[in-house]
Amino acid sequence: AGADSFRLYQTMLFDHSTTRPHQDWIYLDTRPRGHLVAAWVALENIPETGIRFYVYPGTQHFEPTVRFKSEPGPAEYQRFLDELDLMLEHWHGPVYAPPLKKGDIFFWGSRIVHGSVEGTAPDQRRRSIAAHFVPDGFGVGNLDLDFHHFQERKFGHMHYLYRNLEQPKFANRLRFGLDRIRQKLNQ
Repeated sequence: AGADSFRLYQTMLFDHSTTRPHQDWIYLDTRPRGHLVAAWVALENIPETGIRFYVYPGTQHFEPTVRFKSEPGPAEYQRFLDELDLMLEHWHGPVYAPPLKKGDIFFWGSRIVHGSVEGTAPDQRRRSIAAHFVPDGFGVGNLDLDFHHFQERKFGHMHYLYRNLEQPKFANRLRFGLDRIRQKLNQ
């Protein structure tokens, strides 16, 4: 059973960059986990020789054994990525990286391994937008943590979540730390 409506949680604009294999849920997901829906929108034709989006069908069943020990940062995420790399070294399933036309949309869930592969023509880009959506009524977080510091806005029929990134970094870290303590006390 699908959700009737969704809130926009995050967008990203890509141009020339590639993205290593990952699962979104270590960075962002729903509460309960596994219901985030993502969309990759091609803003131009993406030929087979260009930088293409890919997925590993079937990898949504892989769950990392490592867990966050502290506030997520590069070192914490690297532990997950190392475990994922080890799993992919032994992967015998398919990799799906279709060429896409301007306006094509590719959907995936938070648990499937995906990224983008370098093309054979360095002058070709991958101008695209990725958007992540949370079903109404679901909270947000990542693999281990709930996020409580989001505000919700509506613009016409569009609902979106946002966080004031203009706040001093110390205030954001303090809020994150308080969220962690609250979660530990509620366990």
